[in-house]
Formats: sequence, C-alpha cells, structure tokens
Amino acid sequence: MPLSPESDHPLSVPGVVEPLPPRERVGHQLSGHLPCARCRYELRGLSIASNCPECGLPIGVTILAVVDPYAKELQPIARPLLTFAGLMLWASGAMAVAFLMWAMHLGSMVYSMFSITVIPSWWPPAICIATLLSGLGAAVLIRPHANIPRRQILAAAAATAAFLPLAWLHWDLFSNTANGLGFDYFSSRVDSERVAVRLLCGLLGVLITIGLRPNARVLVSRSLVLRTGRMDRQTMYALAAAFGVGVVGDAIQLASGGLRPVSMDVLRSIGVALSVLSAFLCTLGLVSIFVDTWRLRRAVLSEPLDLDQLIDPPKPEGSDEPRRA
Repeated sequence: MPLSPESDHPLSVPGVVEPLPPRERVGHQLSGHLPCARCRYELRGLSIASNCPECGLPIGVTILAVVDPYAKELQPIARPLLTFAGLMLWASGAMAVAFLMWAMHLGSMVYSMFSITVIPSWWPPAICIATLLSGLGAAVLIRPHANIPRRQILAAAAATAAFLPLAWLHWDLFSNTANGLGFDYFSSRVDSERVAVRLLCGLLGVLITIGLRPNARVLVSRSLVLRTGRMDRQTMYALAAAFGVGVVGDAIQLASGGLRPVSMDVLRSIGVALSVLSAFLCTLGLVSIFVDTWRLRRAVLSEPLDLDQLIDPPKPEGSDEPRRA
C-alpha cells in the first residue's frame, strides 16, 4: 500500500507512516490519449500531478483545456464528417457570394470611370451557384443531432428553403450586367425595381440568419472555445442586424423616389450610405462565421472528452495487493 510521509499530527506515533486516503490514490495515471496542449507530447501513462517532460506545462492545464465537463450531457452527432462538411460549405459559399458581389461592385466602378468592362460573364452565374451551395450546406443545420426542439427544426428548414428564392433574386439582380453596372450606387437616379430586389435579398438574409441561428448555437455550445470566452457569441445576431441596415437603406431609397429633388438627393445619399455600410458589415460577419465554423471542427468531428476517459478508474476498497511479509 502506498505510504505517505510521517504525520505531523500531535497524537501520531513517531516513526510510523500512515496510508494515503482513498481519494488521493484515485486517478494518478493517465490511461487515455492526451497530447500536451503546448507541444503535443503524448502524456499517456504520466501522473496528472506532474508536468509535461518536453515543455514543462502542468498536465492539469492540458486536462482543463481538453476535458469537457458537459461531455456526458451532449448529444452525439450521427454523421460528424458530413455535418462539418455541410457547415463549411454553408459558410464558405456565403462568403464567396459576398466577395463576388464586391468584385461586381469594383467592376461597376471601373466601368463608370473608364468605360472598361472587367466583369467576366461567369460571375453572375457563380453568385447564384454559390448561393445554392451555401443553402445545400445549411441543410445540415436542420437537425444536427437528436433532441432538437421541433420549432428549431422548422425554423432551420424554412431558412434553408429561403436560399432558393435568394438565388433567383441574385440572378435577377446580376444577370444583366454585361456593361459592368452590377450596382447602381453611382447612378443619378433611383432604379426602383433594382432597389426593391436588393431589399428582398436583405429580408431573406435576415430570415435565413435568424432561422439558422438556434441550431447553429446548438453546435457552437459543444465547444470549450465558447465557454472560455474566445468565440464571438453574437456573430449571427450581428449579421442579421447588418442585413437589417441594408434593408433600411434600400427602403429609404425607395421612399425618396416621390419627393422633391433636394429631399430626394438627401434621402438617397443616406440610403446609399446605409447600403454600403451594410455590405461592409455583412462581409465581416460572413468572414467571422467562416472562421468560427473552422474553429468548431474539433467539437463537431470528435466526441467531447470526459475525464473518465483519461484516468484510471478508482479501485474499490480492499482491492490493493496484500502487503508482503
């Protein structure tokens, strides 16, 4: 039986050592796979009270970094690889749409200033295809694992279905851009039909973001990164708000059409400013979602690690080997 140093208790017998209490004999050795959080050295077989022999990081720090206290409460993901691939397709497709739209915008500026067409004919179809691919990836959020509330499943399904009309609106918005006028921010008049299509796109963006958020948060909650405060907890609400800013800007531009020239110019300038601000914020939000989705790969692809998987199970009382004579 392992022995402790001589007791300092005033009633202890000199020269006699006392056995360790049972709770101090439990879990001394790491029995599961555990790479060091700093240098990735394999810590299996070492004491949980020791340090990494390579870099000196306390093993307790690594355990705190990887062990999930809610591991037993989280629902298993039936198809983790498919789920992660869908999440990446959703995030990367949406980000590709944003970047292609900015490219269309820059092409519009070049055409307005130099009358040079720089927009390839495949960009408008690429925007529609990227929109559809993003919607296809979003389908994994309809029911990422068991025990998802029905209202969240329906909301995510409606949001996923909304990608179809969004792709159609993108085609209507960008298909007639052979001359580079992908955006009408620099036009001297308000194209009410075009602005109305942009407004509908913004509304669908709000619907999609709000509809997918609850189930996306279900997956995010699996990550220790969230619990340690290293992940933005309001990315999708911020993205919905960014789409809302664009909706307000387009609504102001539509409302300015029936006013006097001076008032119309002022309101239209405000509307254009809000639309441009919305484009910047939406792009930042989509990039942030892509980064957060990539950081979730471990939480989605691997089951959460429980402490029982790392240490030897406690020995029952009386199971110690008898002391040799």
